[in-house]
Amino acid sequence: MNNFSYFFLSLLLFCSLPTKATTWDEPWQETIIKEAEHFVLAVVTEADEAKGIEVNILDDFSGKLQQKQIKINGFYLLRFCSRSAGHGPEFNFDKLDTCYFFLKETADGDFAISTPTSGYAYYSTGKVMATYRHSYHQALVDQEIYENSMQAIFNHYHEIAYDTVWVKDYISTNLSQAPTEAMFLFFSQHVALEMIYHLKLRYELAFIEPFVNFESFHANVSGLRALYANPAPIVKEKFIAFIKDEKRDPFAKVIAVWGLGKIGLDSCSKKELKTLSQIAKKEKKDYDSGFGGNIMDPRVCTHFPDLKSALNKLLGIE
Repeated sequence: MNNFSYFFLSLLLFCSLPTKATTWDEPWQETIIKEAEHFVLAVVTEADEAKGIEVNILDDFSGKLQQKQIKINGFYLLRFCSRSAGHGPEFNFDKLDTCYFFLKETADGDFAISTPTSGYAYYSTGKVMATYRHSYHQALVDQEIYENSMQAIFNHYHEIAYDTVWVKDYISTNLSQAPTEAMFLFFSQHVALEMIYHLKLRYELAFIEPFVNFESFHANVSGLRALYANPAPIVKEKFIAFIKDEKRDPFAKVIAVWGLGKIGLDSCSKKELKTLSQIAKKEKKDYDSGFGGNIMDPRVCTHFPDLKSALNKLLGIE
């Protein structure tokens, strides 16, 4: 992995938690947004690691929040893998932090974020540390881009109309340029590809293929996800070719396997099914597969299958 890709992953260091023995299975961003009831920009006015935070609402993008001052003191998608006495989940915020939050109301009338490491995005000096895929994979984007794109994604998952003109123009502008690892355009292309995925927009393979073929793990993953809404036979063939390619990252190959699952195996020929079965058979279980990162990270038990397991599940072998 080159230095730029490492930077893409290591952005989370800005909001990393202290090492703890309490661990959890981190949800993907679409689950977080679907489960959230509110999407807001707020500034932290009081912060306590154990008890939670108080915030002042600066902007309410969901348009349903009545209060201007709220307490965030819970987690709505926290699935523990292990817990250590005295080291429970913490609210890793400081007073005057400004963040975008995906919130859900709690039974006592307060609010929750998804987990201690997700459900929010730090804002500073016009930039947002954004999550479009998973908190392990973040992007640094301009505030306007973040607000417009995430508003569209939030609205889509909550069956509310969004600005389709802005979305289409943004996707066209950024994906009509060749894939790159130049930082600003790289992140912009990441946002564009992930919007296609979240909004279930159908684009032709030829439009997305440069990113699937590019020698970049992150471009590959987002490019493959962007093809999920297109069930065309040529897309199915692209997924299979990617899985067969020994040069490709196993994580990205699993994304391609999931893409085949969304299209459905009914369209696969016997020869293609045999090819997939042969790949699964020769693959070995990889107990270290997944997002990688620091083994002491509290998200360390986040489930992600190895290629063999993903193929076996797709083919109904196990």
